[in-house]
Amino acid sequence: MGQQTSAREALVALVGAPFAAAYPGVPLVHDNSPFDWNNPPPLFVRFEVQFYGGDQVGASFTPRSRLRGVVYATAYAREGAGTREPKALLDWFAQRLRFARAAPVNLQAERPAGSAEVRGYYTEQIGIPFYTDPA
Repeated sequence: MGQQTSAREALVALVGAPFAAAYPGVPLVHDNSPFDWNNPPPLFVRFEVQFYGGDQVGASFTPRSRLRGVVYATAYAREGAGTREPKALLDWFAQRLRFARAAPVNLQAERPAGSAEVRGYYTEQIGIPFYTDPA
């Protein structure tokens, strides 16, 4: 299994079942997963894993690579529904992932990534940088 695949699976496992237990009925949309964007529910979260670079780890004859990336959690709430629920959802992700470790992934502190109005929804987003430890 590749480094990106194992990192993505570890990150999804950190949030999948615990989020469903904490927020039953609120969909968690993952990268490239089936979702009806033409008829979305009133409240949902998009969870994306983006890789953006790598570094060499070690100075041996067989160097290894450490990948870096950001996990984005974006909460969507219908316009006019207020900001309390989206902010509570993002607080859950921040508390769950802040400085978490799940081999091979190490997460760092969350960063607000902004808010916007998109297709009749208010969105709020956080980004949580991470890096993978090579095997």
